[in-house]
Amino acid sequence: AGRPGARARLGRAGPAMERRPAAAGVAVAVATAGAAAWLVGRWMRWRSVRSTVVAFLEAQSQRDLAAMCELVADDVVYINEPLPPERTIRGREEFRRAFAKSPCITGEEAELRVLQLAQNGDTVFVERLDGFKVEGVWVRIPICGYLVVRAGKVVFWKDYWDYAKYKAFTTASFGPAFSLLKKQ
Repeated sequence: AGRPGARARLGRAGPAMERRPAAAGVAVAVATAGAAAWLVGRWMRWRSVRSTVVAFLEAQSQRDLAAMCELVADDVVYINEPLPPERTIRGREEFRRAFAKSPCITGEEAELRVLQLAQNGDTVFVERLDGFKVEGVWVRIPICGYLVVRAGKVVFWKDYWDYAKYKAFTTASFGPAFSLLKKQ
């Protein structure tokens, strides 16, 4: 039945479908249900990863250190690219200590505005305009970075920004000794 050689291309499924059309319908339904479940699961994971990053950035805008720490893994790694490697943050407790001194907590106001967001699996790429109101002046820093989320927690975060532009602005506004990080 059918074209010569068709059976060879269909393999084992071809003859079974020819003999039992009802079974073929069940197989297609099972395959379709499996594919749908896979797609729904993937979509839910994608949504969860994205919503974790958005909630994390929103917690910074709200100056909510407890919420930020709740959204990072115990072994989180944060690399702030213009800073030297020894300033890399490793672990939730170091993260808590470092961000307790950061302008998103100590500033008068904070606003992390997401300009672009793209996702590839567990990795979310974000272009932001971070703003911190310090001594009545808004310091705005264009930043690009990415965050990796696993099991609803940020496990890795790396930001890239132009330190020279930041330093020129803060020196003109506050003087050469200014730092956004507060000493404790």
